[in-house]
Amino acid sequence: MNTETRGIRPRDIVLGVLTLALLAGIYFGGTAVWQKYRGPSQATAADCRTAQQLVDTMQHLPKGKAALKASYTQERKTWNTISDGYLQAPISGYMSAAYAVAGNDTEQLAIYNDPADPWGQDDWDDLIDTANSHCHDRELTIPQIDFSAAS
Repeated sequence: MNTETRGIRPRDIVLGVLTLALLAGIYFGGTAVWQKYRGPSQATAADCRTAQQLVDTMQHLPKGKAALKASYTQERKTWNTISDGYLQAPISGYMSAAYAVAGNDTEQLAIYNDPADPWGQDDWDDLIDTANSHCHDRELTIPQIDFSAAS
């Protein structure tokens, strides 16, 4: 048995590099397949249109408690027609914020304006990114809500 220490041969380096390349290919290929088949659910085009319609409606909410309540009831019915629950969630959050501002709901507004954890740009970006991750073929236009606009 040879007890001499031998150096690293060029063949060992080539085999190491090939092994790393193979493992990287498996990793990145597996990740791509996973994202395609197990990534965010993809809402139908109709769901995405409905979500955009709801967001657009939130820009022009009626004034007055009774009108606001009637609008909320109607828009929740429309929201319930979105079949992709993962798209429903961020749209629901957006609707809640819009109605809180329109109705000057101090309890809800306190959540968004909590000094310890105010609703910030990162929160908006997350909401928008989450909604758009489910509308692959169409990007939703979701404007930020100005919480200081509550009357």
